[in-house]
This record gives sequence, C-alpha cells and structure tokens, in this order.
Amino acid sequence: MPKVEQTKQRIISRSAVVFNKQGIEATSIDEIIASAGISRRGFYKHFESKEALSYCVVDYLLEQNISRILDATKTGSVKKKLFRFLELYRNPAGTGPLPESYQEGGCPVMNFGLESDDTNATIQGKVELAIKKTLDLLTIILKAGQSCGELSLQLNATQFALKIFSTVKGGMLVSRVLRDDSHMDNIIAMLKEEIISFEK
Repeated sequence: MPKVEQTKQRIISRSAVVFNKQGIEATSIDEIIASAGISRRGFYKHFESKEALSYCVVDYLLEQNISRILDATKTGSVKKKLFRFLELYRNPAGTGPLPESYQEGGCPVMNFGLESDDTNATIQGKVELAIKKTLDLLTIILKAGQSCGELSLQLNATQFALKIFSTVKGGMLVSRVLRDDSHMDNIIAMLKEEIISFEK
C-alpha cells in the first residue's frame, strides 16, 4: 500500500475511536489531528473537510461491525450461529469482560444512527443499509434453520429477526445508560430461551 494511502487509513482508523466515543459533531479537527499524529496541513491533504472524513469513518466502523457478525455466524448449527450473534453484544456497559467484537465507544450503528437522525441523510443512509444487512442475515439464518428442519415452520423468520435485532439494541441502550450489564445478560438469556423454544 502506498504511503499516502497508509496515512489516509491511519487517519480514518484513529479518528474512528474519537468519532465513535464523542460523536461527529462534538469532535474537532484539532482532536482528529492529535489522534492521528498529523499536522493540519497533512489532514487537509487527505480530506477536504471533517464531513468527508466522517463518511469514511462511518464506512470503516460499519464494515468492521458487519464483518464481526459474519465471522460469528459463518459456521455451526443455526442455534449456535444465533447464540454467537447474541454474545457479540454482551457487557455493553463495560462492567464485565468485553467481547472480542467490542468496538471502542460502543455500537456504531446506534451511535451514528441516533446522531444522524434527521441531521445527515448520507450517514443515516449508511446506517440504514447496515441495519438492513444485519436483519437480512438474521432472516437468512432463521429460514435456513427452517429449511433444514432445525427450527419450527411456525416461526416467522422476518419478524423474529427484527425482534432479535431490536431487543439487543434496546438492551444495549438500557445497560449503557444504567451502567448495568445485568440487563443485557437477562435479554440474551430470554432470547436464547425463545430460540430454543422454536427448535424441532
């Protein structure tokens, strides 16, 4: 990779942590420069504005997010895939051991989705696509379980995929705000029980 591209990628990866923790609007160019270890001139050599960088950062974090989900759900029985998906979101408040999938600053889907709502159509569109990809993946896994006889045909795969996703994201919010990971523990346990109830 050419040095220019290496520098650009370093700016994106180091800025990603700051953006994900503080939000795009609350992050200054000075903080970006400090985190990336470059000069102001160096920054503008690679990005025309903070907004241009933010689009690259959102892409970077959302790609990491979906990649971790794909890795967790690529092998094993349907139940194991779904259980591993749920385990990706354990301890969102950081009061217990963090999962390997943890992204510093929390879930970029939630962080950027809430920040961009009605304020930045481009970022909102990127988050919307990430949500749809995750819902589609969960739906495919559930339908595959029905096709192979692992899950009951009484299960509505599309609706249950939405329930899993929405419940997990809501649990993350509750656990983080209340600084208590036991709420997510309970949600994961309840969802696992429900998945088991649909086994044939």
